[in-house]
Amino acid sequence: MLDIINKKGYFFDLDGTLVDSSKCHASAFKEVLAIHYPDICKTFNYDHFKGKSTPSVFKELGITNPKKIAFFVNEKRRIYLDYINNGKISIFSGALRLLRILKNNKKKTIS
Repeated sequence: MLDIINKKGYFFDLDGTLVDSSKCHASAFKEVLAIHYPDICKTFNYDHFKGKSTPSVFKELGITNPKKIAFFVNEKRRIYLDYINNGKISIFSGALRLLRILKNNKKKTIS
């Protein structure tokens, strides 16, 4: 087991570390693409873009107009936040337990 007690603090990236957000990110991208770029949506595979920023994904898909990218980024984020607010993102097994252990041992966490 990791020696977590002797560390002062912990920094977590939320997506893919504490919560399983991949399906919701993929769905949010697909919702935006289905409306504005249905042909791209048909072949879109989020697995190829995991870990990349939302604007860079749209750029890699060939969308180059900065105003369109900004609009699509806002739409995708709005949809993703709706998923969060509706409880569609699940917490990874053990994540809450780990955070409780850190809290009980007065460790600082940032996510």
